[in-house]
Amino acid sequence: MADVLVVDANKSIRQMLTAGLTGFGFTVEEADSYQSAQALIDNGNIPSVAIVDFERSSGEARTFLNYLQSSDYPSLKIIVATVNSLSDEEQVELGVNAVMTKPVDLSRLVKAVYLYHRPDTRNES
Repeated sequence: MADVLVVDANKSIRQMLTAGLTGFGFTVEEADSYQSAQALIDNGNIPSVAIVDFERSSGEARTFLNYLQSSDYPSLKIIVATVNSLSDEEQVELGVNAVMTKPVDLSRLVKAVYLYHRPDTRNES
């Protein structure tokens, strides 16, 4: 099971985020669509943190965030990566824990992921 799930249709963005996060000790799973991300989660691959590409005009993005928010995984934290910033009200409405404006500052993203998951404190079973 991955620590972080990166959901973005843009392959180069997924690869950049994955490379950056793995460099800090996180295991990362990538999904190129909301549907493939939902399939991963439905199959038991539940990360600690999901980094989700978000477009305001995309009904699919809102539907996926609603799925994450209403899922049986209340410990799953959601970081949205978006071209446009979101108001505090929008952030609460979408049920997200943090918002990163694109282009994503990797150091800020790593700090945000560390708030929700620390690889050095995983339970090794």
